[in-house]
Amino acid sequence: EGKIQVDNVGQIKVAGLSIEAAKTRIKQQMAATAYSSLARGESKLDISLGDIRTIHITIIGAYKSGTYNVSSLSNVISALSEAGGPNAIGSYREIEVIRNNKIYTKVDLYRFLQYGDQSQNMGLKDRDVIKVPPHKGRIEIKGQVKRPGIFELNATESFKQFLQYAGGFDDTAYTAWVKVIQKNEKEKAVKDLAQNQFTIYQPQGGDIIQVSKILDRFQNRVKLSGAVFRPDVYQLTPGMRISDLVQRADGV
Repeated sequence: EGKIQVDNVGQIKVAGLSIEAAKTRIKQQMAATAYSSLARGESKLDISLGDIRTIHITIIGAYKSGTYNVSSLSNVISALSEAGGPNAIGSYREIEVIRNNKIYTKVDLYRFLQYGDQSQNMGLKDRDVIKVPPHKGRIEIKGQVKRPGIFELNATESFKQFLQYAGGFDDTAYTAWVKVIQKNEKEKAVKDLAQNQFTIYQPQGGDIIQVSKILDRFQNRVKLSGAVFRPDVYQLTPGMRISDLVQRADGV
């Protein structure tokens, strides 16, 4: 119930406190009343946690939706994990925590998955409802990125942010341009997206973004073979002569 009873002191409220914070509050109130020896350092205080209370929550829109009995120390992410996560059409970005029949907060799991940010990973209370609504739009990133896949949109993020979700370009990616396959009411369209537009373009639902490979060729290569000490491939520089190349190969 969030409070404890101490002889000669009365009730002390400790709801929502950590063990250390609860210990500090208990010591302060005991020292200020019948246990003044705590204030003088003549006595010491230690507390421990016995049984953890069980709470009842409901999860909607997960792979295993239903009512769960969980620890009172549970949070949104741990509860969703137990329920198998959002289902096939569920949103990862606007998960609602409903408390007292009102939306108490919304949770964006991408902040946790990308950065380990748990600032929205709030603790749960008895009779809370976790609702996973259908997603509002998704895009697909294909080709030369480290984590090709399907990503959920929100209202503000640019392609550069989604590129980070995909792990960035891999070592063989052509980074000057990417190709966007868009969908409109009747048909598809192609958009070439330059690198200086990555921070501006906001993907639309249904976009397929293709990252191509660099060309398998060289722009400044010359090959020297035969009776030289170092037959090999060399860099072609402006004004380079055959004698310069032979000298670079340590001569004939």
